[in-house]
Amino acid sequence: MGIFSKEKEESKVVLILDIGSSSIGGALVETGDGTYKTIFSTNEQLVIEENINIDRLFSLTIKSLDIILGRIFNQHLPAPSRIICVLPSLWHVLEIRRIGISKNTPFLFTPKLADELLRKEATLFQEEHSNDYGDLLKDGMEPMELKTMKTVLNGYHTDSPFGKRAKELEMSVFISFAPRDVLEKLRNTIHKYFHNMELKFSSSILISFTGTRDMSPQSDFLLVEAGGEITDVSIIKRGELCGSVSFPLGCNFIIRKIAEQMNSSVALASSLFSLHQSGHMENNSLRKVGLIMNSARAEWIKSFEKAISGILDDVSVPSFIFLLTEPEFADFIVTAIRMEQANQHDWAEKIFQPTILHREIIRALYFERFI
Repeated sequence: MGIFSKEKEESKVVLILDIGSSSIGGALVETGDGTYKTIFSTNEQLVIEENINIDRLFSLTIKSLDIILGRIFNQHLPAPSRIICVLPSLWHVLEIRRIGISKNTPFLFTPKLADELLRKEATLFQEEHSNDYGDLLKDGMEPMELKTMKTVLNGYHTDSPFGKRAKELEMSVFISFAPRDVLEKLRNTIHKYFHNMELKFSSSILISFTGTRDMSPQSDFLLVEAGGEITDVSIIKRGELCGSVSFPLGCNFIIRKIAEQMNSSVALASSLFSLHQSGHMENNSLRKVGLIMNSARAEWIKSFEKAISGILDDVSVPSFIFLLTEPEFADFIVTAIRMEQANQHDWAEKIFQPTILHREIIRALYFERFI
């Protein structure tokens, strides 16, 4: 073998657990030598309950995760070398924070300095928000991610900042924390089947943003991800995640709205929603469900507007929108966004242009690059 020959990268198996607020997914993937191959995948839907109870939802999540892990374990496939567990914003808190340093004389930017700044910012975040999230963080917080999103030295963005001297430093940092008891219960469930393996928790928002940014020709866009119980709205400017906020109106909200107004079970309401979307419904019921959905859209849009206003900080809202959601709910949200056009606000650049993306493709794009 020549001295400049590259050795073939040894393949490895990674277990990806994608925990949503409407379903739990699990996949064993094999990576190595530039390849990404799914060995086995499985999915478990979470039952929609009539009322939202956060403790009950987490209990159902743990039970479904246990089922997923059991299925994967019983396939007797190669054991994973590490595990990545993706969490929805329902189970963690996050913030995009800015770090700035200015000195009279040049200083050397090193990995040690970067690490010190990140840890200091994480401590400040924890102190500032320890009382903001009530019962969610009653047992304390545990850091999930501390990632540098962008580094600017002396006013210039650089992807290779270490070893360089500067008088001014600016860093954009992604910080996420989760309740300690949530992560502990997830760990215990996972370790029942897969012991002593590297386990990393990641936030759904960061993965969705990175995957969408890397496939999109747009550098400015809104990313809207509607899960079962929650919708995440993120603003991206010049390829940078500027801010993200969530509101508790996901796809299940529509089903519950129909159940409430039609005085029916959520199971029947789910069927009525499907019939309405397919057009296979008699006219009287079609009109009733249609009116309920219009009311639900108005409520969703009001929360959407409030979410966007909460992110704004001297930036206008991009008109291009990428939407990640379940296929059957995409039309509801696209129609809601188009209803907003008549009310377009001064903070919007121009008419919204929603585009539906497949969540699985975005996830695959991310994991192909980063595992």
